[in-house]
Amino acid sequence: MRGRLPFATLALLAAVCASAFPSSLDFGSFLSNTTGVQSTTSGPSLLQADTAQLWMQAALGDAFLINGRLGFSYSNLPPLVALDVDTLNLQATFPQPEAGVSLYQYTIGRSLLSDFSSRVLSQRVDGLSMMVGFPAASLSVAVAYTGLVLKPSSTIVLSRADANDAAKPAVLFASPRLLAAAQLTFPAVFGQRIVFEAIAQEDMRDTVLDLASPQTVDLVKLGQTNQDSSLGGPVSTQYFGLELDGAIVSSLFYNIYGYLETGQFLQYVGGSYQKVPILAYLGGIGLRYYAPSVLFSTVSATFILASGDADATTVVEGNTAGSSGAFTPITRSTVAYVFSPQLTNVMIGEVSYSLKPLAAIRASLADSLQTQVVMDVFLRPTPGGVSQPGVVTGNMDLYLGTEVDLVVTARPVSDIGLTLTGGVFMPGGAFGPSPAVQYKAGLEVSISI
Repeated sequence: MRGRLPFATLALLAAVCASAFPSSLDFGSFLSNTTGVQSTTSGPSLLQADTAQLWMQAALGDAFLINGRLGFSYSNLPPLVALDVDTLNLQATFPQPEAGVSLYQYTIGRSLLSDFSSRVLSQRVDGLSMMVGFPAASLSVAVAYTGLVLKPSSTIVLSRADANDAAKPAVLFASPRLLAAAQLTFPAVFGQRIVFEAIAQEDMRDTVLDLASPQTVDLVKLGQTNQDSSLGGPVSTQYFGLELDGAIVSSLFYNIYGYLETGQFLQYVGGSYQKVPILAYLGGIGLRYYAPSVLFSTVSATFILASGDADATTVVEGNTAGSSGAFTPITRSTVAYVFSPQLTNVMIGEVSYSLKPLAAIRASLADSLQTQVVMDVFLRPTPGGVSQPGVVTGNMDLYLGTEVDLVVTARPVSDIGLTLTGGVFMPGGAFGPSPAVQYKAGLEVSISI
C-alpha cells in the first residue's frame, strides 16, 4: 500500500495539471559554460562563468499563458553564486476585444522591463504591464518594483547607498525602486517607426518598501548639517525619450534616439544637505548596411553620447557644484567586451563588419559559422569621472582609449552553440602615462535541451 500511495498521488497531480493546462505545456533547459582569461587594471586572471536555466510555458486556453524560468549562475570574478526566479508571470492576450482596438495584452508577475534602446533600463521586475494595440499605434504602460529581485540579478546602482549595499554580502535584495513606464509606438509613419517613451523611478530607501537593508540603511537627510562623503541620499530620476528608425534605401537602415533625464538628489551646499536638480541627456545614432550577396555581409556604425559633469568625481552622486549634468541610466548595459563603461560621461564611436565566410559551401555547419570584427573608440565629453577604474583623477585628457574585438560563432548542431570572443583595449591619455594594455578572451559553449 505504501508503494501505491505515492503513485496515486502523482497520478492525481498529473490529472490536475492536465485539467489546468488543457492547451499545451512546453518546458526545457539551457546550459552555458564560459572559460577564458583577462587582464585589466587589477592584473591578469582566469575567467570561469556557468549558467543553468530551467524554463516552462503553459497555455490556459486560447487567451492565457504562464511563463516561468529559474536561473542559476556562477562566476569566479567577482565571486558569485546566484539562484533566482528570472521569470514567473501570467500573460493574457485578447485579439480584437472591442471596436477600434486590434489587440489587448497584459502581464502580471516577474518579467523583463526595458526601454526601446535597452540603454536606460533593462531589468527583471515584479509588477503589471499592459499593452493596447490600435490599427495605427500601440500603447504600453507598466508599474513595477525592483526590490524583490536578488542583488546579483540587478545592475541598478544609482546612489551611494546602492554602491554601499553592493559591497555588503549580508544584503540580499536589489536596490528598492518603484518604476513607472509608458511607451507610445507608431509603427508606420511614412515607412518609419516612431516611439515616444517616459520612465520614472522613485527611490524607496528608508520606506516600508525598502527590502534591501531596512534595518541598516544609512542615508543623509535633507537639512542635515554634518557632512559624510561616504553616504548619500535618495536619488529619483525621470527619462523622456524619442526614437526613430527605418529604411533609407532597400539595404540601408538607420536608427536615432535621444533621452532627456531630470531628477534630484541631495548635495552638501552652504553647510547642509539640499536638493540639487539633475538635467542630463543621452543620444545615439546608428547605420546598418546589409549585403547578403557578399557572404551575408553586414556593415554597421553607431555613435553614443552620454552627458557628463566636469566637477563630478564619481558617476553616482559625484557632483560637487551646482546642478548635475551627468546622465545616469537606471541599469547598466554592455557596450564592449573588455572596456565597458556605464553610459555616464562617455562618447562611443563604433564600426563593425560581420560575414559568413563559408556560406558558399552551402553546408549546415558552414552556414552557421559567422565572424564579426568590432572597433570602439571611447572619449569623455568632460574631464569628470567615469565608471571604470584607472582614470587618473584631475587628468584633463578626454581620450579614454580604443578597443578591437573579434567574435566567431558557430552552431554544429541545432542544440549546441559555440562563441569564441577576443578583445584588446588600448587605454588613452585619460589613464595617465604608459597605461598597460587590457585584454580578454573566452570560449562559450551553450546547450539547449
